[in-house]
Amino acid sequence: MDSLSSYLANQDHGVFTYFSVLLDDPLFALLITALAFLLVVKVKTPRASPLFLSLVVAFFSVPFLKGLFAVARPCPEFIAKIACPSSASFPSGHATVSGAFLLASVGTPLFLPFLTLAILVSISRVYLGIHYLADVAAGIALGFVLYAFSERLYYVYRKAIG
Repeated sequence: MDSLSSYLANQDHGVFTYFSVLLDDPLFALLITALAFLLVVKVKTPRASPLFLSLVVAFFSVPFLKGLFAVARPCPEFIAKIACPSSASFPSGHATVSGAFLLASVGTPLFLPFLTLAILVSISRVYLGIHYLADVAAGIALGFVLYAFSERLYYVYRKAIG
């Protein structure tokens, strides 16, 4: 385990633990994702459709990649603050979604809030003791790639239909 992941996972701060556990709740994560998506739509950016497409692709590709790489979670190496998920660790799905939202928000008023949220979500995964730093870095990178691919595909499609 890298020293930064170990350091973050061995911290214990009440407010950040609460925030991190809250982000791990699937219903809350879905609610935050829906709210963020609505904000993107409200800003009236043409990036909403490519963002939606990238999230759908992430929904299928992250579990596939986790199975392909089969990287064990760091939970056994130190005390995780939540129950250790049964799925593999690499890449982080939370960070993948954060990366897609972050790239979609570049150049909009949503960039700074999404940057803050992406940092907090990514750090929280390591802090909870369920991901390595490399997992979240790869997740953010995957989110960037999925969004960029989706945006390109969307504009090729829009051009083709006129």
